[in-house]
Amino acid sequence: MSVIVTASNGWVHKPIVEADAADFMMCFKDYPLSQGASSITYEERVHFFSATLQRNETNTLPLTEDASPGVVRVYGLFKPDGVLVGAFTYKFFTPGEAYILHYTIHPDHRNQGHTRAFRGLGLVGLFGYYNITTFKAKLEASSTFPAMEALKSFWDSGGANLEAGDSMSTEGRLDKEGNSVALKLMTATRAQVETNITTDPDWKDITYTFS
Repeated sequence: MSVIVTASNGWVHKPIVEADAADFMMCFKDYPLSQGASSITYEERVHFFSATLQRNETNTLPLTEDASPGVVRVYGLFKPDGVLVGAFTYKFFTPGEAYILHYTIHPDHRNQGHTRAFRGLGLVGLFGYYNITTFKAKLEASSTFPAMEALKSFWDSGGANLEAGDSMSTEGRLDKEGNSVALKLMTATRAQVETNITTDPDWKDITYTFS
């Protein structure tokens, strides 16, 4: 297994396990990118969850130069009361870098500021532990969810590069009509996130422990 990150305010970021099935499935119930010509199905989510468990038990971190084609980890974001509020997929391709492949919040917990917890626990805590200094993500050029526009605005104001490359989504990352969508590559640094957190009154003094 990979490291578990616990914040001093009680939030936890840890790999998804079997017991997380129900909440994990809900996180992806209305996920906009599907393998078929309709919204993501329950069967697709079952297969995705099964693949998640396998990925979390395959290969080891920290990443080494000979770990091609990389290591994938799927983490849950948990409130202090143990409730899972989001799921995040990371791929570690080369030492010092990581991709954020999936970012989704449970429908019952959206628009509640939980992105700030993800930045602290994931981008500062987890990435700091594994010495990740640069991370990347492919974002929809035309956002499906309004929250994505707010996310883009945040990264843009924080100095991230939202125009690092253009591509089209491929099989397994289609819209609900089964079509490819235009993507923009974003690159950012852990240092940029750490600078932003210093202005957040709820997270600027948080410390992290690892187990």
